[in-house]
Amino acid sequence: MPLGRGKGRVWWVGKWCLLFWLFLFLVFPVWARDSYRLLVVGSGDSEYLMVALGLEFQKLHPDIIVVVPPSVHTGGGIKAVTEGRADLARISRPLLPYEKRKGVKYCYFAKSPVVFAVHPTVRGVTNLDRKTLVAVYHGKIRNWKEVGGPDHKIYVVQREPGDSCRAVLEKYIPELGKVPEGVAYTAFSTPEALMVVEAHRYTIGYLPMAAARAGNVRVLAIDGVAPTLENVAQGKYKYYVPLGVAYKEPLSPKAKLFVEFLSSDRAKKIMGDFGSLPIEGCGR
Repeated sequence: MPLGRGKGRVWWVGKWCLLFWLFLFLVFPVWARDSYRLLVVGSGDSEYLMVALGLEFQKLHPDIIVVVPPSVHTGGGIKAVTEGRADLARISRPLLPYEKRKGVKYCYFAKSPVVFAVHPTVRGVTNLDRKTLVAVYHGKIRNWKEVGGPDHKIYVVQREPGDSCRAVLEKYIPELGKVPEGVAYTAFSTPEALMVVEAHRYTIGYLPMAAARAGNVRVLAIDGVAPTLENVAQGKYKYYVPLGVAYKEPLSPKAKLFVEFLSSDRAKKIMGDFGSLPIEGCGR
């Protein structure tokens, strides 16, 4: 992984992330108590989409500020909700049995395709079949020219075990869960995966379309099937993560308003703009 290139940017982002987390640690309890703020924490898979939804919601309810902190993963968001430190949790997987036993409820509002995204320097490659993807992630194909791209080494990004996107891909392409050590760089959040692919030339990684639409990356088809809304709706593109919110009842008035907003036409349009298929009626 060519982390030397773009090192200044990574350091800059890291510095500001550190400052943000320090600030978040100090003011998190205040945000949770503030009746004018709606705190939505959790998965990085819907982080960029949730920011856009929050901004649109605030046009309708200017007295409520929607706060969307950086990813603490689905589990971290649910824990914050159960401990009363957040109004809603961003989730991208089904609830676990012990989470349900704690009284956590959930609402899925969209299906976001899990896509393979490449840096814009990877010209000439628009589609990879599953066999080729496995060969790339196992280090058997090392140069883009072998798949119709430029004559340059391939740099690979994967996600950690247990990640929602990785789990979806492993269901259909089990070999992606057995990547040999040293072949791929492991990103530990969706925003990190996007940042690495976007910042480093000749790189490929996987992430939800809801995040890919927020960056300067190109999305590939798999086995000739593009991750379009139509193909997801028709079941032709089968790799997707469910995006939703989790909460404990009773919902606060501001949280109830936001959950209802997720089923509105205005919210659905934004979901579509982020390449994610809205689920009618906020499915459960």
